[in-house]
Amino acid sequence: MWGLTENIDHIFRLCPITRVVWYLLLPASKHQDFFNQDTKTWMLLNFRDTAMVNGRSWLLIFVVALDIIWQNRSNFIFQGLTSQPADRIFCKLSLQT
Repeated sequence: MWGLTENIDHIFRLCPITRVVWYLLLPASKHQDFFNQDTKTWMLLNFRDTAMVNGRSWLLIFVVALDIIWQNRSNFIFQGLTSQPADRIFCKLSLQT
């Protein structure tokens, strides 16, 4: 899709649809660092991040986003279904207590 290589970095971070998700979830001050790290460093830093974003643990936001991005991609590949992962992420996070 979009003529780009399908790899972990593309699916979870660099795909145009995925980038929109992260731009919506991240504080603007974190955009540059978030997109300019190698994949391993990116994953480790986000799994270790203890920050709170809009009253939610960043780790919770990050793993929910990864899960929904993966589900969204799988649904598109295997079932031809399209959806906006950002909408699903915000809905899921609003249900967490």
